[in-house]
Amino acid sequence: NARPVESARFDTGSSDLAREHEAHLKGVTAQSPGNAFFLVVGYASKSGDSKQNETLSSNRATRVASVVNFLKQQGQEVQAVYLGETDRFDAARDAPNQISEVWEIRP
Repeated sequence: NARPVESARFDTGSSDLAREHEAHLKGVTAQSPGNAFFLVVGYASKSGDSKQNETLSSNRATRVASVVNFLKQQGQEVQAVYLGETDRFDAARDAPNQISEVWEIRP
């Protein structure tokens, strides 16, 4: 009962969330059931300093979770986690891994 509902990309070295992601998250929280749980997972690419990347992935997850927390309906919950550096998002095509995913989990 889990599905990804948003994948927010970030510029290198940034945790600033683009407005289009905020608008999409507003729709997601409005259309989700009142008891939905949102898990926000932050990542960073493997380039640069690993400690800074850990901080970036944390900041990205926290930023997105803050928006979800503000927009969520009564009864919905949200939690942020960060996983640090990754090449999960198609490293073969040099795709950026500066991402926060939002997963909706339904009980």
